[in-house]
Amino acid sequence: MSPTLPRKPEPIEYELVASKKGLRIGADGSMKLDRARFDSLNDQAPDQTKIRGSYEMVSAHAVRLNRIQEDSKRIDYIFAPEPSKKVTA
Repeated sequence: MSPTLPRKPEPIEYELVASKKGLRIGADGSMKLDRARFDSLNDQAPDQTKIRGSYEMVSAHAVRLNRIQEDSKRIDYIFAPEPSKKVTA
């Protein structure tokens, strides 16, 4: 019987996740909850496609989405990479 070689671990795959916030950014940079805005938001970000890949790729996409919101002085959702929940058989 031949010895079994250890399997090379699979790379970790990340996915883009969003967390509902409903914040306004003040002139001084402070962030405050806008309750009416928060209540009007969907629990999931609209048009959020399933983005999966390396940490670097997903993180770069999250940074772009967060900066777009920051430039508009409103943070509806915070985007971030999270390890993908793979289902193995």
